[in-house]
Parts: sequence; structure tokens; C-alpha cells
Amino acid sequence: MEMELVEKENFFNDDKKSGQKSIYKIKNNLVNFIFSFIEENRSARELLSPQDFYSLIIEPRIDEYVSLIFEDVCRQFLSRLNKTEIPEKILKIGRYWINDRITKTQTEIDICAKTTGGYNVYDCKWQKARFDMSIMNDLEEKAKKISGFKVTGFGGFSRSGFTAEVQRKYSRLYTLIDMFK
Repeated sequence: MEMELVEKENFFNDDKKSGQKSIYKIKNNLVNFIFSFIEENRSARELLSPQDFYSLIIEPRIDEYVSLIFEDVCRQFLSRLNKTEIPEKILKIGRYWINDRITKTQTEIDICAKTTGGYNVYDCKWQKARFDMSIMNDLEEKAKKISGFKVTGFGGFSRSGFTAEVQRKYSRLYTLIDMFK
């Protein structure tokens, strides 16, 4: 942790920092990539050409890998946006997850933001399909499971854009173009 390779992430709204609902993850993206693809497949790396290694080992999993990084990028984008133009200022931002012992299910919300106007939740989708109403409906269902605060706004981040229906109903929507202009 002192070398900033690993970080401890507490779930959103864990003001106690109790560690009961926390995870450790590799913070450095280069180190994360090496452990996710290179070290795990050391034998294949030695046996295959670089092109074959990429097409057989990296390419099939790259979108799944990037989707996890994309969530961090989206949180960073909101933090940058918060310093400029949004009317509801973000006071706290993080990820929320719940392990339901009764149903034995896990619910995760990619981004929770406590703002001056309430609590907003966002879903981040790194996928080729457009972000549609089924994703937003799922996010609204997940938000009902949150204890301790009421969600007042919903939004999303999408690699491939949003359907017209989502754009009509929600305003907190961001694409890659929005994030990197």
C-alpha cells in the first residue's frame, strides 16, 4: 500500500472504516494488466508468437478487463466534473455492494455519489451494445436494496451511447466523447 500498488476500498457510506465491508485491489493498472494476462499465462507467452498470444489470451478477455478500469475512470470523471460545472456538488463518491445472506446474492452499484441535492447512483457499461432501459431498470431495482439513504437521481456511463428512451428519461448520461473532450 505504501508503494501505491495495492489499495483498500471500503464500501460507500462506511464511515466507520471498520474493514468489515472492504476489499483490496491492485491500484496500478500496469501491474494489474501484467498479473491478469502475462504472469498468469507465462507458459503460453513463451510458446506463442506475440500476435498469437494477443489473439488467444488477451483479446478474448480485454473488454471484461477494461470494464473494471472503466468504472474507475468514470469516478475520476465525476470528480473532475465536480470542480467545474455541475450544480449539485459531489461530497462523497464510491462503490456500493451488498451481500445478502438470506438470498445468497451480491448486489453492486458501480458509482454512488452523495451530493448537495441527495444521492445519485450510476451504472458503467463498457459494452458494444447501447445502454438501454433494461440496464436503468436494473439499476433502479438495485438502488431499492440500499440501506441508510434514499437515491434521488440515476445516471449512466456508456462506451457505445444510449438508446433514445434512456436519453428521454435520464439526464446524467455520459459517453466516451463526453468524458474525453
